[in-house]
Amino acid sequence: MEQQRKQKMAVEEQQHEQVEEMQQGPTPVEQLQAAGIASIDVKKLKDAGLCTVESVAFSPRKELLQIKGISDAKVDKIIEAASKLVPLGFTSASQLHAQRLEIIQITSGSRELDKVLEGGIETGSITEIYGEFRSGKTQLCHTLCVTCQLPLDQGGGEGKAMYIDAEGTFRPQRLLQIAERFGLDGPDVLDNVAYARAYNTDHQSRLLLEAASMMVETRFALMIVDSATALYRTDFSGRGELSARQMHLAKFLRSLQKLADEFGVAVVITNQVVAQVDGSAIFAGPQIKPIGGNIMAHASTTRLALRKGRGDERICKVISSPCLAEAEARFQIAVEGVTDVKD
Repeated sequence: MEQQRKQKMAVEEQQHEQVEEMQQGPTPVEQLQAAGIASIDVKKLKDAGLCTVESVAFSPRKELLQIKGISDAKVDKIIEAASKLVPLGFTSASQLHAQRLEIIQITSGSRELDKVLEGGIETGSITEIYGEFRSGKTQLCHTLCVTCQLPLDQGGGEGKAMYIDAEGTFRPQRLLQIAERFGLDGPDVLDNVAYARAYNTDHQSRLLLEAASMMVETRFALMIVDSATALYRTDFSGRGELSARQMHLAKFLRSLQKLADEFGVAVVITNQVVAQVDGSAIFAGPQIKPIGGNIMAHASTTRLALRKGRGDERICKVISSPCLAEAEARFQIAVEGVTDVKD
């Protein structure tokens, strides 16, 4: 009898943990059927890339009205049902503080860089990394693709990685080299990275719809777009298209933030730079400025600037963040990825 009681308690505890895990994750959009939304309308929402109740709740009304076959009355009913499942009202600062204490930080591979970042790359927000070519942006992204798969107690995210490559610089063999450093199985590491090459800005945006449907099925810890702005420099040219470019970029960045909010992934985007010369820089030389303007600056939760140091050494500076101090850290690019500088 005692053994049966213990087995029953173990089963109940396991079921309780599964329920808690489901509550912590995003709510599948199919849950709207229990609130009276027809299955055919739920399918239309999924086809439009709204795979979770959170994504429906976060979407403006006019966006839902653009979905073919969903009328004004249905939109109102869908919004009402979603708001009941995903409360969007006020909460106390103490509750928010408790939630933020549970946020996962993904290690960069360098202890000194992690110290400046107060643990690593933050999940649930957008981290922008900008710098000149050879400053280490892509190498840091490669390292994060591996470290996000590590256990939580080793600075990982215990999840898969998603990589949108706009420049054709992703190299799987780098992941194998970095995986060896952390004692991970190379083929498993590669299997846990979903890769897509983006060929234009519209395609890049459509890939986020596919990303959302994949994140519903399995746990992802990291989303990388390298580079988020490269295709915008070629698809939109001249001042005449500047407004259209910024609007398109703003929508893309908003979609990335929605993924971070819905699925709790760490979104990392790299950004290109331009050299800007002004009156104060005549003697100091050109100033490096990230492209994307205020749209990019406001969309990024944390902005990191990379620059070259001596040899394989690189320097990362925290430019802006709601909670990190402006500070610099040195790191090194090695065969095994991002590491501490070997003096």
